[in-house]
Amino acid sequence: PLAPGEPADGAYGEDGDHVEEGGEEEDGEGRAQEALVAQHKAKKKERERLKMIAAGECRVDGSPMVDEEAVLRAAAQSRAEEAAFQQKYQDEQKLKKANNALVRTLRKSMQTHFDNTKTLPMDLWRAFKKFDVDQSGFIDFSEFQRVLSEVGLGPSVLTMAEHRVMFEQCDDNGSGRVDFAEFLKTVVGNLTGL
Repeated sequence: PLAPGEPADGAYGEDGDHVEEGGEEEDGEGRAQEALVAQHKAKKKERERLKMIAAGECRVDGSPMVDEEAVLRAAAQSRAEEAAFQQKYQDEQKLKKANNALVRTLRKSMQTHFDNTKTLPMDLWRAFKKFDVDQSGFIDFSEFQRVLSEVGLGPSVLTMAEHRVMFEQCDDNGSGRVDFAEFLKTVVGNLTGL
């Protein structure tokens, strides 16, 4: 036997309400059924919320739980990382300035040594060949140290570390040796300057 108001074919609408064979909702009983379904959904949602509260997944008002200590730790870590980045950047800038100052010192000493920079191309080529002891076409670090000594920047004036920095600054392409173009740039400089 069918319950009063239940459709003969047992059809249900999209929202779970009974519908008649013709597809239209029953007026009085349909509204009552809708209210029961809505009440059931509300109770189900409330049970889910209570479970989440009990599990510590949300607050009583249903808003998500936030681990405030974790948020504070993350903010502190972010500030520390930013401070470390800023310090590293400032240190790199200081080192770059110091390295550039060393190269300017080298350039000034070499220009003084080669007092007439108007005749540079041939004079510097001869000087380069003189400093290139092994005649490889390049000046390696040991030969570069001889250059520094000859222009008055030897070990009594600059440390080995400063010699290394100067060499690395002159060695634009990082090959571990200075070619004539790099040597020329070191002595004369370039339009963009260091």
